[in-house]
Amino acid sequence: MRRLEEDLGRLRFNAEGVENPARGQWAGSLSSIGKDLSKGAEDFFRDVRIEVKALSKEAIEFDVIGIDAAIANALRRIMISEIATMAIERVVIYQNTSPLPDEVLAHRLGLIPLRVDPSKFVYKREEEDHNERNSLKFVVKSENRDEAPSTVYASALKWVPLGSQAKTMEEPRPVHEKIIVTRLAQNQEFEAELLAEKGIGRTHAKWSPVATAFYRLMPDIVLREEVKGEAADRLVKTCPMGVYDIEDLGKGLKRATVARPRDCTMCRECIRPEEFAPIVDLGKRRDHFIFVVESTGVIPPEEIFREALRILKDKAVFHHKYIDENLK
Repeated sequence: MRRLEEDLGRLRFNAEGVENPARGQWAGSLSSIGKDLSKGAEDFFRDVRIEVKALSKEAIEFDVIGIDAAIANALRRIMISEIATMAIERVVIYQNTSPLPDEVLAHRLGLIPLRVDPSKFVYKREEEDHNERNSLKFVVKSENRDEAPSTVYASALKWVPLGSQAKTMEEPRPVHEKIIVTRLAQNQEFEAELLAEKGIGRTHAKWSPVATAFYRLMPDIVLREEVKGEAADRLVKTCPMGVYDIEDLGKGLKRATVARPRDCTMCRECIRPEEFAPIVDLGKRRDHFIFVVESTGVIPPEEIFREALRILKDKAVFHHKYIDENLK
């Protein structure tokens, strides 16, 4: 029974791979041995917690503890594909004598992240014209009259306010002004009109607010017995990630400790030597997820996570209401 309870909360690793990948997937899957896996809302809110480990303008690393892989993956997918941003959707090219074809330039322009608050806009419907409520307008005009080649950067995009936009919002601009759009040789030029619309990453990746969003399970490493003396030094040297460290016990004695389990990549080098295979117990917690989210710059990374939580909540409320109304 003890081993079964450990398997429910922990993955075990050996030199070849995972020993216990399978687990009960529903509340009554272990009812034959008197184990109830059901979990109510009170249990969930009591157990779940979020811990921010690192935060910068570009990225956030945080732990979500007490959830299932299904919820973790739902959050990841929402951050990638369901958070709205503004991106260039329509490109009208008036002149292009650069080396790049029109369609390649239009694609490159669409992928330029724009720093603008998407909440100030509504989604444009096909039958609607572009207006101040559903669109942003930019123009770009660049020419080269010198012998030396010149570069057209994202900073060449100039905002043209629609309606009263100049009074109601800060000037939209590319997140990174040094993104290269194209290169121009002597007497070449590029002129276009650009219209940005509100959208989500599920429609096209250019609307995704994240450069990457991924999670991994928290490593859980246990030393079944103390490793002392020269054996401790050998164990420390087996790990390329520096997970183990030496603890000074005084009087010339020392032992190995698991100092940085978070850095473990499960390379399993520490359990390949025969002397350590029965001592080092490698595992991962099934309900402890380490998230890393890198923003494209259009939305701060912490706001991306907050918005993903809000969207997930709205989905849960919608489906709960639907079930109540239709499956009574």
